[in-house]
Amino acid sequence: MSEENNSWEQFFKNASPAEKVAAILIIFSFFAGTFGLTGDFAIVGVIMAGLGTIIGLIKKNWALVVMGAIDVYYLLEYMNDIAEINDIMNSYPY
Repeated sequence: MSEENNSWEQFFKNASPAEKVAAILIIFSFFAGTFGLTGDFAIVGVIMAGLGTIIGLIKKNWALVVMGAIDVYYLLEYMNDIAEINDIMNSYPY
């Protein structure tokens, strides 16, 4: 556990301000996109994760790029699932 904590401390100690913002965007986008008003903020999460991924690409921080890409993919799949559920719920005239 202390190794994990130490690696985060090292990351934030050595990272540029842009990389810190990107990491916060990617982490916050997951929670905002997934749990924000049952998926209504998923598109906001995708945008935030995309921005974090772009910053990671510019700074050549591949850990941020991978985390951001996984988050974008996860949130896009989540939005697709929510859309399918809405289609199913609205297709039956009850």
